[in-house]
Amino acid sequence: MLIKRIVAFLIDMIVCIILYQFPKYGLIVSIGYFILRDSIILNGRSFGKRLCHLYVKEKGNKSLNVGSSKMILRSLFLLVPILNLMDIYYLFKTEERMVDKWLGLQVIEENK
Repeated sequence: MLIKRIVAFLIDMIVCIILYQFPKYGLIVSIGYFILRDSIILNGRSFGKRLCHLYVKEKGNKSLNVGSSKMILRSLFLLVPILNLMDIYYLFKTEERMVDKWLGLQVIEENK
């Protein structure tokens, strides 16, 4: 599943780059997408996660609705230089992001 997560993230970064190309508001829209990409607005699924059949959900909760504040914190974590490196290292070591562990979240595969 680690490969799927990496592919989903790369797809999301491509979406951000495409959004950035729009005149005037491209930067704002691109940053907004990056921060809100897994929020309740998109039902816990960014475009990349949707294409890779992944969800973000709270551990121990059957519902896929995760509060937007947790999703925003999850995204902002990647913007802090030292924390993002630690998070990436932790992801490759355990196949779980450090921020997901702290926030009680998990990425799961969609039931087919």
